Amino acid sequence: ADGVRIGGLRLGVRDGSLDLNGRLWPTLDLKAGLTNLPLGLLDLVQPGVGIDGRLNAEARLAGTLVRPTGQISIRVRHVQAREGVARGLPVANLTGTVTLLGAEAGIDLRLTAGRSASLTVTGEAPLSPVGALKLQSRGTFDLGLLDPLLTPTGHRARGNVGFDAAISGALADPRASGSITLTDGEFQDYPLGARLDQIAGRGVFDGTTLRIERLR
Repeated sequence: ADGVRIGGLRLGVRDGSLDLNGRLWPTLDLKAGLTNLPLGLLDLVQPGVGIDGRLNAEARLAGTLVRPTGQISIRVRHVQAREGVARGLPVANLTGTVTLLGAEAGIDLRLTAGRSASLTVTGEAPLSPVGALKLQSRGTFDLGLLDPLLTPTGHRARGNVGFDAAISGALADPRASGSITLTDGEFQDYPLGARLDQIAGRGVFDGTTLRIERLR
């Protein structure tokens, strides 16, 4: 009569679980948790994804289904491709929080891959198609991470890439502005016997345009 409440629901999926407890409607007062959920389950939704890893998340939600508030903590561990050349890429981990604010969500995420790649994304994203993105993304990675992809074709890349970008606009038409830099770059093509070294450059992107500002 006065709404919908869920009491102590637990769903087991392989060796992971989903827990729900609290009020769902007309207002939210809900605790939710995902524990040890295998990312391999994505193949059931989209065949061929082919990644392994574990998802853990905790949420405490209030407000309403249309304008939720609260916080979601996310931990994705040991993400790695199951097959193909991408299998040789380093294991990735993602941690962060999503703060629901009714019409938008505060984002604070950090992704790492091995010891030489990292990405952070912070800012706000809309919870409806009419809102605007206000995100900042920063990251670095070593081109040596591409060895599993390049080595089979007889190529090798080295160098440090860094980028700093702001993402704005609507969800359906995001626009990026910022810069990307390359330092200490090196590229080898073994079949051709070619080697380029001491490569450095900087690019600036604005919306859908990337402008090479400098390349040496």
